[in-house]
Amino acid sequence: MPITTADNAFRVRSTPGMLPLYVGLGVYALLLVAGNRLLADPDTYWQITIGQWIFDHRAVPVSDIYSFTFTGKPWISTQWLAQLFYGQAYAIGGWAGVVVLTALPIALTFGILARFLERRVGEIATLILLSISFAIALPHLLARPHALALPVMVAWVGTLLSASERREAPSFWLIVLMALWANLHVRSTHWSTQRRRGAKTSRWAGRALALRRWSRVV
Repeated sequence: MPITTADNAFRVRSTPGMLPLYVGLGVYALLLVAGNRLLADPDTYWQITIGQWIFDHRAVPVSDIYSFTFTGKPWISTQWLAQLFYGQAYAIGGWAGVVVLTALPIALTFGILARFLERRVGEIATLILLSISFAIALPHLLARPHALALPVMVAWVGTLLSASERREAPSFWLIVLMALWANLHVRSTHWSTQRRRGAKTSRWAGRALALRRWSRVV
């Protein structure tokens, strides 16, 4: 196969199909049916309570107000935005509201991932990879702040990888995603470390891309 043909075969498709929508709806329906599974974490009570305190006081706590051994000590909630959402979801819809709120971003996460994968590896491979990803992630799909941050994380990483593939600088809109991520979940504070690691990942991704193109030629 000529190199140009192989290169065109690998090129990202510009018109993804309806698979991402179907995946998102399917995951959302599945999570609603198994709603109690999302509540199988006692820390959810803490997230709701802190969120209700934030809403009632229109402020973020600066000291521990609920734990027995650390009451009054300096403490700042690094996940205040997610906790605020959980507190209001519970106030509006009870535990059903918490389940709906948690299921939405998780479904959106797999929809975004399906869109990213489908444009690169096709529908069959995408479904296989999504099934494996869902099985691995399932124990961690709980009503906790990281669930709300998942679509932001996937969109952020996907945008970086897409820019790397095009050999272009990433969009400045990533700053907005970063700000949102930073207030939803504490792990985003390590983004600078991940960025440095990402530089190494990009180099390995470039080598993998070259090998894949040559394998198509052979």
